[in-house]
Amino acid sequence: MSPNGFPPYTRLLLTGLMGLLLSTAEAAHAESPFSGVTGLPAPTLYLAQRGDDDLEDLRDDIEDEVEDLDDEVEDRIGGEAEDELEDEVGDEIEDELEDLAEEAAENALDDDAEDLAEELAEEAAEDELENSLEDEAEDLAEERAEAAAEDRMDEDEFEDLDEDLEDELEDELDEDLEPENLEEGFDEDDRLAEALEERLLDAVEDDLDSLVELNTGDIIVRNEMLVLADAALLERLNRHPALELRERQPLSALGTSLGSFRVRSDVSLNTLRSELRETYPGLSVDFNHGYELNQGRGEAGSPVTLSSLYRSATPGRTRTAIGMLDGPVNTGHPAFADARLAQKAFVPSPSERDRAHGTAVASLLVGRTPAWEGLVPEAELYVASVFSEQARYGSIATTQSLITALDWLVSQSVKVINISLAGPANQTLETALERVRAQGILPVAAAGNAGPLADPQYPAAYPTVVAVTAINREQRLYPYAVRGDHLDFSAYGVNLSAASGKRGFEAVTGTSFATPVVTALLARALIDSGSPEAALQMLKADTLDLGEPGKDPLFGHGLAGKSWLSE
Repeated sequence: MSPNGFPPYTRLLLTGLMGLLLSTAEAAHAESPFSGVTGLPAPTLYLAQRGDDDLEDLRDDIEDEVEDLDDEVEDRIGGEAEDELEDEVGDEIEDELEDLAEEAAENALDDDAEDLAEELAEEAAEDELENSLEDEAEDLAEERAEAAAEDRMDEDEFEDLDEDLEDELEDELDEDLEPENLEEGFDEDDRLAEALEERLLDAVEDDLDSLVELNTGDIIVRNEMLVLADAALLERLNRHPALELRERQPLSALGTSLGSFRVRSDVSLNTLRSELRETYPGLSVDFNHGYELNQGRGEAGSPVTLSSLYRSATPGRTRTAIGMLDGPVNTGHPAFADARLAQKAFVPSPSERDRAHGTAVASLLVGRTPAWEGLVPEAELYVASVFSEQARYGSIATTQSLITALDWLVSQSVKVINISLAGPANQTLETALERVRAQGILPVAAAGNAGPLADPQYPAAYPTVVAVTAINREQRLYPYAVRGDHLDFSAYGVNLSAASGKRGFEAVTGTSFATPVVTALLARALIDSGSPEAALQMLKADTLDLGEPGKDPLFGHGLAGKSWLSE
């Protein structure tokens, strides 16, 4: 029986109940909130979703119930009985439908609760992870900011600390360098003193193995002989039973070779040298002598500059090439900022004394600052560093280093060579200087500071070399200058202001510093004369005669550069 067979109120009731069930089934497709989670708001309840098969069964059951009720109603008699029965049936149907609806809702809520619990748990986990990552990112950002701040703080603190340490070290150094503190400093550090003493002793032992002082006072390299000859003769000498060729150096600019021979220890050097000279007439053979710097003691008075003694040359008229045998030059000194200077070392281990001497000599030639100037600042200067520090004998240049350095200077096409050193006569050095002069180059050497009673010093005493002595500002002879007929010129060389081995200027004295004055005046004369020999003759004619008239053993021809003297 269909519901349409019921009376109107019955049909209305059944239709409403069926509509309620159908709307409940459709609404079950929506998401249901979870009411069993503590802390969440109370959910709005919906009937659970039912499957299509369940709805069909429900419809069939309702239709069967309605048919049964309809039959029962028909069997009843009387309108009142029918009304009563319909009320009863309506109540039963309503109760049954409510029970079915509640059961369906409970089942749906159980399933929805499980699904919602899982979803909420996942969301909570995701939120917790996201929050955790955000917190970690914030913490990391804070840590990096703090580290950067600390780095900046450390850098600032380090700079401040560095400045403090530098000031503290300078103060300590100044204090330690006080004379009264030097001895105390060594006493406080016995280990340093012992180490220094041991190092010096080792150096002395090394010197004793290589250098020896003869009874004449000359220093030579132990058991060594030098020979200037061609390669064939050097090889022939190598077959001598007392000789062993240690080194052969071709001297292309000088047109020969230099052989260094080791002499058998049981053979006398003097005897062997005489034998070789007799066996090979004209052979240039000699010991490997040592030569020293010519820096002397100054006199009372303030330093004097060359620019106050001599007039400056016309710009562009001092551009010539000059050679120099000396210690190394501190090219970082401000006096050489614009200088055209090249240097080459021919020995190891120069000392600070070597550097100070070489720097001073070079500054008198080509040095220049806004307030100070050498005599030929536009010249090209080629410096051959030939001195090496020896613990026992001080700064020493050997004959071997001098000859090899001369060959290099000649190869640079220099016109004048400044030699501010002195020592004994040596045949191989003399031969090398003869070859230098034969090429039109003027060697200019210091007379030496050994005193008025000393024998002539070399290479200044060789006839091929221009010899220079020193006078003071009052044109009096430097008392420690070596005297002799070999002297050519006098020049100012007492208390001259010259560049120091570091940055400033200092007073220097000796024939070493008079020598670059003559070298510079010859370089100036070269511009007008056209050749070194002609320049030498011009300078001899341009002298202020001192002492006895004419050339004498104290002043030579006299004070060089008369026409250049300041009035």
